[in-house]
Amino acid sequence: MQQPSEETQYKQLFKQSLLAQLGISDEKDSSKEAKKEAEAEKVSVEKQLKQETLQEKEQRVAKMKEYEQKHSFDKVYKLKKEALQELKEINLTDSQREKLTKLEKVLDTEKKDHDKQKKKREIRKWIHKIFCTE
Repeated sequence: MQQPSEETQYKQLFKQSLLAQLGISDEKDSSKEAKKEAEAEKVSVEKQLKQETLQEKEQRVAKMKEYEQKHSFDKVYKLKKEALQELKEINLTDSQREKLTKLEKVLDTEKKDHDKQKKKREIRKWIHKIFCTE
């Protein structure tokens, strides 16, 4: 069995992070019947369900930061955007969908800010090259 690529692992970690923010457990099956069964089971065993511990969250965040340091902002943004699109396809409540939309707007704002800073750096380099070379 092949191990998932670094990109796939990062995307899964980001999706897990988003799901935690939305208050959704990471479930693969989204059929209505399976959801009804899961809800009934969840009510009866709710106390036994394992919540993500603080240590697990810290490990996930650390892995994500490590990936972000190794790779370009644009690559990380692309993976985050893909994860958001995949989550939009699952059944969400109105409040969860609204929260997901807000998270997407924050991500897009970060991208715009990054692009502005990148453009400023390129202009500075260009000006420096013109005026500081002999």
